[in-house]
Amino acid sequence: MRRFQFRFDKLLWHRTIQEELAEQQLARSLGEERQVLAAIADVQASAAVGADALRRELAAPVNGDLFDLYRGYASALRAREAALRDRRSALGARVTEERRALRERRREREVVTQLKQQAQARYRREAEREAQKILDEIASGRHHTRTTDGSA
Repeated sequence: MRRFQFRFDKLLWHRTIQEELAEQQLARSLGEERQVLAAIADVQASAAVGADALRRELAAPVNGDLFDLYRGYASALRAREAALRDRRSALGARVTEERRALRERRREREVVTQLKQQAQARYRREAEREAQKILDEIASGRHHTRTTDGSA
């Protein structure tokens, strides 16, 4: 019997590659999202430290330039945090889209995998039929030989 060959092996390979690429892209986006969350935490920590330093400075008489410097620093931190939050929400949308794309790639690969499994099952059934046919022919030949030898 001929060897098993799946006609769509290249398609299965291609869809597997597409799935792996989608997984890698999702992993990159998740890593980027973690970095943004860490940057937000850093900004919040810096803002807390700056606010604490300002409180300490305000306990004593303060010149206007120093106060303006702290105010500008706090304003810049708020702006950076807002930008990071915007970036995080954009990343969240991108991660959601990439998860959807990954699910779709997995489904596409799974369809071809199921076709391959069905083809392998048909191949095995056909191989078993051929093997049974050969065994039946051998048994028939033996029976015929025995019956002709016994009557002669």
